[in-house]
Amino acid sequence: MIAALTVAGCDGDDGRNGRDGVDGVDGTNGTPGQDGSAGSSCTTSQNAAGDTVISCTDGTSVTIDASGNVVPPPPVGLDHQAQQLVLSVDVQAAYNGTTMFWRTRFKGNEGKYQDYYHFTGGRWTLEGRSRRDTAASLRNPTDPRQGDIDPAVANTHESRIALMFHDPANPKVQHFEKYGCFMTCHDRLRQMPRWTSSDGDRTKYIRFDDSANWWDKPVEASITVAGTPVLDLWHWRAHRGHLIGAADDQTVTAVREADNATSATAGAGRKSDAGTAVVSTQNRVDGGAGTCVGSGTQLCTEFVLDPLTTGGKFVFKWEDFFRTPSFYMTTEADAQTGPLAPNPTRLAWAQAVAGGYTPSEGDTVPRRILRAGSGSAADIKDTGTTFTRLSQYDDYGLWDVRMSRALTTANADDVDFTDGNTYHVGISSHLWEYGGRDHYASLPYSVELTGADPSGSVADIKAVLFVGTTPDWATVPTFRAYLVQPGIMSWDFLVGNLTAATYNDPLTGDPVDNTHEGADEMRAATHTCADCHTVTEAQDRATPSTGGSLEKTMPQRKGIFSLTPLPPL
Repeated sequence: MIAALTVAGCDGDDGRNGRDGVDGVDGTNGTPGQDGSAGSSCTTSQNAAGDTVISCTDGTSVTIDASGNVVPPPPVGLDHQAQQLVLSVDVQAAYNGTTMFWRTRFKGNEGKYQDYYHFTGGRWTLEGRSRRDTAASLRNPTDPRQGDIDPAVANTHESRIALMFHDPANPKVQHFEKYGCFMTCHDRLRQMPRWTSSDGDRTKYIRFDDSANWWDKPVEASITVAGTPVLDLWHWRAHRGHLIGAADDQTVTAVREADNATSATAGAGRKSDAGTAVVSTQNRVDGGAGTCVGSGTQLCTEFVLDPLTTGGKFVFKWEDFFRTPSFYMTTEADAQTGPLAPNPTRLAWAQAVAGGYTPSEGDTVPRRILRAGSGSAADIKDTGTTFTRLSQYDDYGLWDVRMSRALTTANADDVDFTDGNTYHVGISSHLWEYGGRDHYASLPYSVELTGADPSGSVADIKAVLFVGTTPDWATVPTFRAYLVQPGIMSWDFLVGNLTAATYNDPLTGDPVDNTHEGADEMRAATHTCADCHTVTEAQDRATPSTGGSLEKTMPQRKGIFSLTPLPPL
């Protein structure tokens, strides 16, 4: 066998270096760049609160308080970015031997402001109502629906929750258990399509027309007089009541559709119960020549803030709107009423002038005056309501609203609650700028006073009997209610009274559909709203309904997140 053999050869010579390359031709100079924009210049000043305000020519500004903290700008804007059609509300109810307790929890804004007079341009202007009234005033400054409004603070409309009760054992409205709050909404209410100036400040009511049609006169036969209270309304409001630990006990009355602002039963079908309501309203009045700034009959406010209760101030400045502790006022007798006491109180205009007050640009005073109230109107108490802020950057948070009232009041405008009985309730809520016709509303729910053991009850809301003075809410069943924005949905539309009416959506120009496919069933009272509709789209995907979800169908009649089809004055 021959072994493999490897022989190493000699190394080759090193290769030569290549020639150097020729230098390239220099390129031409580039075009000179443009001069940069001039930087913004800033100036520093102080506002009335002593904060440092840095304002720059690029339109930006920042406010820094005495501790060096940046002061966030106020929450402004006419449209809340969420544009949420459905609001979930957790509801609980309990009672002892004397008192009915209600707890509702929902997420939204704090909304503790409501209506102000602002001195600007030499006159007192009315500011801070809902966006629908803002739109009406901006389109027509003489529109009696409102007055002067600065749209920058239009969302100071207060947060609210309302419970509308009907008692089947003492019935006053036919079929409320089927249709609930929707029976009180009509096309001639303020902010609705057929409203005219002759209707005045008309809000929810039950129709009391001379008609053989039950849907045109859904009151029970025992109700024979227009203006009679027919529904009990527990109305909690973040400004007009809560600030002094109260809620407004109100009623919804029977009103003729044809009544106008001059009729005996005209105006709001929703009214405070008999007695003295927990809030009053100061007006602009003729102070006489020389009394106010200007001459002749320049209008004044009736009251300003009492400087003895505000650290020496008759008013607060407009720029301090969202920071002042004097954003509300009470009567003198209620200086120590409620959880925020001591309260800023009112002072009559003439006394303020005698004390040296003269209005100047930016002066602001509350329009509403809070008071303890009396009689049936003051039956409901705010018992431990809280607002928990969920964001450090805006006023978004969780409302935990707690109301209580005697089980039995013996007042004709109240529903009395009896152990073992079942009632019906409609729930509504106002949040952000979603007030007026934009507020959230529910289908009717059943409520049973179950005794100590709710397990056998089939009611939606189970009110549980407890021993003591305060419910242990952790042991009380919670019901999740869903509220939807109704837009221009009305009783007139639902029962088929508007098929001949015509108007166009001002946002798109498209005709508004005035035909409700379920009108015949509602006139026959054979179906409830819930027989044909779920509330949310999620519910409808799980169990499809014949009429679709309200979340999807409500916007089909327009009026949600769009302009109001305002009639001519």
